[in-house]
Amino acid sequence: MNSIATGVTATGKIGGSAFGLRDSDCWVVGFTSPLKVQFGRMNEVAYITARGAQLVGEAGEPIGGFAGGPEGNAVISVVYHILSILVLRASVHLTFPMDIRYGCNTSWEIMWPISMAAQAISRNSHLPLLNLAYTAAGPMTEMCLYEIAATMTNFVASGSNIEFGGVAKGVSPDRMTPLEPRFATEVAHAAAGISRPQANEIVKSLINKYKDNIPQAPRGATFQECFDWDSIQPCQEYIELYGRIKNELSGMGLKFK
Repeated sequence: MNSIATGVTATGKIGGSAFGLRDSDCWVVGFTSPLKVQFGRMNEVAYITARGAQLVGEAGEPIGGFAGGPEGNAVISVVYHILSILVLRASVHLTFPMDIRYGCNTSWEIMWPISMAAQAISRNSHLPLLNLAYTAAGPMTEMCLYEIAATMTNFVASGSNIEFGGVAKGVSPDRMTPLEPRFATEVAHAAAGISRPQANEIVKSLINKYKDNIPQAPRGATFQECFDWDSIQPCQEYIELYGRIKNELSGMGLKFK
C-alpha cells in the first residue's frame, strides 16, 4: 500500500511507478474533506485503471468538521465508501475518522460512529473495508496498548478489517515500533468471533482506563529507547508490559491464540 511514499504529486507517483511497483500492489488515493477529490487524484485513478492495478480509496473525516458530530460522521463515512466504488473504482476502502480535538481516533466520541459506519458497510457492501487506528499515547505505555486493544476490538466486532500504523498521533518522530502493529494483529485475531454486546463491554472498560488522559497523553519511548538497535528486539521492560496487558485482556474475554 501507499505505492511510492515520496511521490507527493500524481505525476511523481505515476512516473515513479516504473521503478518496481507491481500491479498487485495497492495505490492509496485519498479524498479531500468534505466529499471532494482533486484533479490530480483522478489522473492517478485513470492511470491505475488503465494498467489494471489495485486501488485503495481513502478518507479520514474529522468529528467536529463539516459533517458535524458523531451522527454526521457515521453517515459521511458510509458515503465515502460508496464514492470509493463510484468515483475511484476502488478495490478496497480505507477509513480513519478522527477526533479533531486530539488528533487521534481512540476517544469515546469517535468510536461510536466508527462502529456504526462499519456495521452498515459490512451489512450492505461486499467491498473490503479497512479501519486505521491512531493512538494518542506513544510506545511502551499502558495507554497506547489499551487504545490499540479498544480500537481493534471495535473494528473487528463491527465487521471491519484492520489497519494499524498511527502511534503517538502519527506525528512524533521515531515513536513507532514493530510491537504495536503486532499487538494490534493479535488483538484483532482474539476479537474475531465475539459478539457485539461482549465487545461493547470490553471497549467501554478499556476506554475508561485512558479517556481522561487523552488531552495529555504520554509520548512514550522512541524506537531507539525501547528496542535494541543491533538485534531489533524489544527491551525487557516492553516485553513485560506487553505480556501483562495481554493477560489483562484475556481476563476480559479476548481469546489469544
